Amino acid sequence: MTVADPDAPASAPVRSADGYPDFSGSLTAANVQMGNEEAADLQAKLSALGSARKAGTISEAEYRRRLVQLRKLAAEHGADAQAQIAK
Repeated sequence: MTVADPDAPASAPVRSADGYPDFSGSLTAANVQMGNEEAADLQAKLSALGSARKAGTISEAEYRRRLVQLRKLAAEHGADAQAQIAK
């Protein structure tokens, strides 16, 4: 997948001779996707949280509090990213 540069000016859609959009070239993503580094960071945080719970180094209440934070981040990430793009 090709990701568009948000700082680059928008180009007009390519149209064929009959006026319809031409999709023969590579398409770009509608939004910037999560990078490998960000995915690895989130995976490490989730793994550490699970390990801490299993080892008993954090309370069940603390585990649930952090889990709610991570789920909230997951639920709101798309809207937050879109708002940043719209700026």
